Amino acid sequence: MKKNTLFFGVLPAFLMLNACNNAEKQDEGKNDTVVVVTDTVATTVPGNAAIFDPSSLPVSTADLGEYPYFALPDWVSDDTGYGYDKKSDFGKLEIYTKDGFISVEGKVFIKGYQMTNGGQRADWDEYRFVKSFSKHFESLGATKLFEGEVPDDAIEGLNKANNRDNYYYEFGTSSHDNLVTYGVQKDNKPIYFAISSNSAGGAIYVIEAEPFQQTIGIIKADKIEKDLAESGKSILYINFDTDKATLKTEGKDAINEIAKVLQKNKDLKLDVNGYTDNVGDADHNLQLSKDRANAVVASLIQGGIDKTRLAAKGFGANDFIADNSTEAGKEQNRRVELVKK
Repeated sequence: MKKNTLFFGVLPAFLMLNACNNAEKQDEGKNDTVVVVTDTVATTVPGNAAIFDPSSLPVSTADLGEYPYFALPDWVSDDTGYGYDKKSDFGKLEIYTKDGFISVEGKVFIKGYQMTNGGQRADWDEYRFVKSFSKHFESLGATKLFEGEVPDDAIEGLNKANNRDNYYYEFGTSSHDNLVTYGVQKDNKPIYFAISSNSAGGAIYVIEAEPFQQTIGIIKADKIEKDLAESGKSILYINFDTDKATLKTEGKDAINEIAKVLQKNKDLKLDVNGYTDNVGDADHNLQLSKDRANAVVASLIQGGIDKTRLAAKGFGANDFIADNSTEAGKEQNRRVELVKK
């Protein structure tokens, strides 16, 4: 079955139709290497040899100004209806280099642009747009990582590496748009820029690499009790050993909080539902979620809670509540839900 590829960075449909009628394709590259960077440290996807080292990026001595490190000229308008605009303190972009994709997490800026003249929309000039932003990023000390069209084989490899039929990770272009990417370091932070364009419009992508900061803590008994009373459900993030159903010390602390609620409310009965993120095999994740739910129930029973008040269920990666394309989202999806019966 032919895969339909959907991109975060694809220009909106009305621009793509116009572009298909007018754009001249550039020569496709042939490199299908897929590289993954986690918290700015590069690792390889199995079967690929290249490693991208963010520390190899040039260190800028220029004054970059304020994030996102550029100001619009008066001939560029951001009033485009571009469907993929985004500003986030923590997100993910796939940046394409001559050696393949690198996956970068951090502060994200994405915006689509058209041209304007005296407040009125003007004819689009792809060459001027790309040239102007390229020169600006180069003036900041950034080095060019790639220019051209992303090879279809590279996109397919990225899909497979993330167990996806339809690509929805964010990298700034479709396989038929022109892409120019840059990288630079400032204050020990890698910063990446991407210019995505075709004959109908363009967009700028910026990501300032930053490691993920955990902000989710243990939920206390009073909050669990309040959630169950108000909505009949409480979401907990219980720490297990990686890819196992073995409780960590912090996980046992969470179990103790659940036990306090059950001890206080003698008639309370709960479904304990386990969930995972979407990494790996679906059947494995389903079994893992069941095993973790059973581990929670077993621990509660061992602590003196009547087993007739508890039921363990596992749902794998189904019913996700956050974006599985980011580490923050995956962490939110790896959860246990207590549901009042």
